Amino acid sequence: MRDVAIVHFNTPELTEACIMSLRKHGGSDYHVTIFDNSADTDFRGSHYEARPFKKKMKGVTVIDNTQGQLIDFAKELAKFPDREPESAASNDWGSVKHMMSVQWLMDNALPDGFLLLDSDILIKRNVDFMFMADKVAVGHVQEPQPGNRFGIGRLMPLLCWINVPMCREIGLRYYDPERCWMLRKGMGDKRNWYDTGASFMEDIRRKLPRGERGLRVDIRPLMEHYKCGSWQRGDLNQQKAWLEKHKDLWEPTPQMRGEKKIAVCAMGRNENRYAVEWVEHYKKLGVAKIFVYDNWFDGETPLAETLKDYVNSGLVEITDIHNRMDIQMAAYTHCYKNHGNEYAWIGFLDFDEYLRWDSKKKIGTMFAQYKDADCVLINWRLMSDNGLLRYDDRKLAERFTEPMPLDQKVKYDFPENDHVKCFVRGGLGELKFKHLHYPGDPQMACVNASGERVQPSPFVHPYDHSVMRIDHYWTKTAEEWRNVKLSRGFSTGRDYDKWFMREQENFFFRVNKRTKKKEAILRGE
Repeated sequence: MRDVAIVHFNTPELTEACIMSLRKHGGSDYHVTIFDNSADTDFRGSHYEARPFKKKMKGVTVIDNTQGQLIDFAKELAKFPDREPESAASNDWGSVKHMMSVQWLMDNALPDGFLLLDSDILIKRNVDFMFMADKVAVGHVQEPQPGNRFGIGRLMPLLCWINVPMCREIGLRYYDPERCWMLRKGMGDKRNWYDTGASFMEDIRRKLPRGERGLRVDIRPLMEHYKCGSWQRGDLNQQKAWLEKHKDLWEPTPQMRGEKKIAVCAMGRNENRYAVEWVEHYKKLGVAKIFVYDNWFDGETPLAETLKDYVNSGLVEITDIHNRMDIQMAAYTHCYKNHGNEYAWIGFLDFDEYLRWDSKKKIGTMFAQYKDADCVLINWRLMSDNGLLRYDDRKLAERFTEPMPLDQKVKYDFPENDHVKCFVRGGLGELKFKHLHYPGDPQMACVNASGERVQPSPFVHPYDHSVMRIDHYWTKTAEEWRNVKLSRGFSTGRDYDKWFMREQENFFFRVNKRTKKKEAILRGE
């Protein structure tokens, strides 16, 4: 657990979105402390109580200073009768109040150090690296402004690490009224200003050797900034418009809302004979949505006709990609881009792949165990033809009950069973599939079905069917292999010449026992 501090003024929407973005993209399990200085929209008051994110504010401590209980700003400002009047007009002494608040947190609330955030930013990258026990401060340093006779910059408070133990040891303070142009007589010349984090930065440079001062970080890739200050009360509509524009950074994903909605995505071509059975299987498992990319060709029946009842009910959504080749990875990427924030998990499967486990648990319960994973890689169990030759109208699970034959030539641990397909957690941001079996992102935290951490690549891992498996009805019977697989080809789109037909025959007999009758059927005899 790591500490984050936010000084809050008057817009709960911004502060809430900041927290949600931190939890969505920031990295660790953070504890957030809010120092609440708001005048009329306090963070945990009646306004907040009605907000939809209330339940997800667990792990947030609110320090109430709305009535000046801890820092009486009016009393403190009264100590400086010659203070700069323009500050009152511009931001109601917001910079001074901010510095006082940060110093209070350093002195009273967060003795081990904290990551300081402005409430009008949205986190979009992991920020764990900023917590450094051997650096007094880590963050973006603004260089001295032209005409600043002090020759200093400042540690920008948008996003910075403050190592409180080191600050105490060295005697560094974030707020020093003696060096604040807004408070001291004779410092009204703005070329001589000391603003938020300026005296703090000067003391770091003056008291510490260069190598021990801290780390300069360009925070721009880590966040989006509203840039108008959360202390402003008159532009709420503008703030909401900014939040809507960047809702992909803060909008809660299903798992953040405690939901277990799971979807599956499949690309199909000429799968009409099996489509209803496949959809019914995943409906029974508890899948909330099925996204189908229908790559039908001229002369075939579109899946929209076969699955029209499921489309009308809302369970199935079909995207027509008529007459396209080599489109499967693009379809997966499109599905995640458009629906990744709507579901806790999305599985990327084919119409001959049936996810199974040996219990009556629903799919949401099964995937609730993978709390720290971005991707679950689940092994195939390749099913044989059971010695059958031709299609009949029984369900696949009734027709094909035997895995690949256990003889000397084709063993059960044949590498095909080491192949995996994937379920990807929702809300991971931009994701581009680089492989048909898994996304291929090296930064993803991947586990196998048993929950053991595995590398995100390659697409083969030693099979383990103890928790879950994907029964893969790849070939079915010789008749079906010829009529379906050979009639539509693979993604290469090669012509059905003798070489290609021979290759497909070899594929079939990698899984099934070779017989003369099957060879004849595959040749169309």
